[in-house]
Amino acid sequence: MLAPPLRLVSAEDERRHARTMQQLAAEAKKKAEHLAAKAFSDKQYRLKEPGLPTIPTTATAGLTPS
Repeated sequence: MLAPPLRLVSAEDERRHARTMQQLAAEAKKKAEHLAAKAFSDKQYRLKEPGLPTIPTTATAGLTPS
């Protein structure tokens, strides 16, 4: 069985693909930064409010309160 002919990609297609990948990367970075800021904000809120369950961090995970 013969393989289909190779399709050459134009320079414009390459540029379009690069722009799309840059846009996707920028959106992913923005979302990651937003989620990190939200997690930090939630943690700060829990630290300030007495009585709320605390979120264990790597510094306190596995340690018993004294």
